[in-house]
Amino acid sequence: MLADSSQIAVARDLAPSVKLLDQTYADFDQQAIRVVARYDAAPLNPSAIVVLRGVTS
Repeated sequence: MLADSSQIAVARDLAPSVKLLDQTYADFDQQAIRVVARYDAAPLNPSAIVVLRGVTS
């Protein structure tokens, strides 16, 4: 994909949240951190984005 990033709008849909998950891993003396966020992206100018297909390395 070739894109001019100035032509893409990004908006936060869900504020980031952080939660410490200690009960799930308590048997093994471990902890986990869960981070959740959701973002949306949309082209302001669709012609500024080109998808390349059939390209192999």
